[in-house]
Amino acid sequence: MRKRDFGIIFWLHILIIALAYASPFIFSWNIIVFCFGLYVLQNILFGDCILSVHQMGPTEKREDTFYTYYLKKLGFNVSREKATKYTNWYLPAIIFYLTIMVQGVGHFTPPFVF
Repeated sequence: MRKRDFGIIFWLHILIIALAYASPFIFSWNIIVFCFGLYVLQNILFGDCILSVHQMGPTEKREDTFYTYYLKKLGFNVSREKATKYTNWYLPAIIFYLTIMVQGVGHFTPPFVF
């Protein structure tokens, strides 16, 4: 069921991931909290990232996530459990902590404030 490896869904995924990593420097903290809330809601309602499901097939029928699939193509062997834990728990915590440090402690005002 795999679509093209580097099709439009791949690039949309990359764009969203890049925005998530750069978000403390682009968006205000309340926009970031709202977006992560949408991410959690997506995982609750659909059980996975809807882009991953569209690109790689249903969660139950595949062994890879977006991260693990492309990291394996680069020669890294990362388990699905570790990748899922990273994207669902560690990444949001790191980004939120960085946001507090940059915007709260550092008094940085990002370009997109809500």
